[in-house]
Amino acid sequence: MPVDRLSDLAHRHLAPGFASLGFRSLPTTFACVRDEVVWLLELETAPWSTSEQLSFTVSWGVYVPGLPSALGEEGSPHPHAWDCPVHGRVGERFGGPDARWFSVRSYPWPVEEVRPVVELLDARIGGEVLRLVQDEVLPQLGELSTAAAVQRHLASTIDLRAGAPTPDEVRRIRAVIGLSLLQGRPDNALRWIDYLEARSIRTIAPDVVAERLADLRRRCAS
Repeated sequence: MPVDRLSDLAHRHLAPGFASLGFRSLPTTFACVRDEVVWLLELETAPWSTSEQLSFTVSWGVYVPGLPSALGEEGSPHPHAWDCPVHGRVGERFGGPDARWFSVRSYPWPVEEVRPVVELLDARIGGEVLRLVQDEVLPQLGELSTAAAVQRHLASTIDLRAGAPTPDEVRRIRAVIGLSLLQGRPDNALRWIDYLEARSIRTIAPDVVAERLADLRRRCAS
């Protein structure tokens, strides 16, 4: 089955390579702990996968411990790459459109007859995945080794002249607010709350927006 082949590929080829790059295996991800952040790598299967062929990529994320709590949210004990304030996929450059997907498939022949070929193919796939992680993902992660760096990156992705924020922009702006609180900068957090409120009231009733942001304002005052 393709899922078993992917599991074997991950165990035999990816886990040792990720370990050499400083990532240890966790229940759902591979993690590299830095001083203020945790870099995550995670195998993500494609929704178009079938029982005969499975497509996958490597998702990456930068998790900031304490950020969910700063926002009054319950953080996961085992966060996924897409739970992180900054995330992407191998082959992308900070969320670009060119994610690289790989495929493993089942064969109609007995396993023992095709095992040498499968092992060769999996070794090649594993090598290509590791090359992309090392050459493309690690340089991006290297720019995001502190909470302040994560905040600067998020702020740089927000169009300050735009209209009402999209749900993804709200998520990013809230992360900037939470990172300000986490770094002991409530005044900066309040400025971003005011900014989020000013944009949100373009399409949502002001009293509704104020109610949604009330908890964050209280956190700035505490």
